[in-house]
Amino acid sequence: MRLENRDTLGYILVARTLERIASHVGNLTRAVSGVDKPLSKQMIQKLSSMNERACTLVDEALLSLFKRDSEGADAVIEKARAFVEGETEVIKSLNGSDSQTYYALHVLMDSQRRVAEYAKDIAEVVLDMTVGRTLRKEELPVPQVLYS
Repeated sequence: MRLENRDTLGYILVARTLERIASHVGNLTRAVSGVDKPLSKQMIQKLSSMNERACTLVDEALLSLFKRDSEGADAVIEKARAFVEGETEVIKSLNGSDSQTYYALHVLMDSQRRVAEYAKDIAEVVLDMTVGRTLRKEELPVPQVLYS
């Protein structure tokens, strides 16, 4: 199998991004073990939902890479932006927590946000890899201008 230089660079960038995601997964497990007090059911549901959304973004970004799907990559980028906005809302709900719990949950949410941002980075690589094909597919006819 022969790859173009652009594709090779894209796969290298995605591999490095996956390494960073793995590092943040380790941060997530350490952050969870740093929570000493029981969390409310509502907070657990919020955190679980955020974690699931971050994981789904990575899955969708990788699927768009394998399929060379620029539309799927665009959707991942938009969802990642919405994820970051949702994180701010959850952080505001932590104001009544003790400092150790606040810190642990903030580290946890920071790692989740970074995973979502890395999914966006993978999607951007997909856009770079598919830009030539997308432009060829959507070539617009040049309007004829008549001069009198």
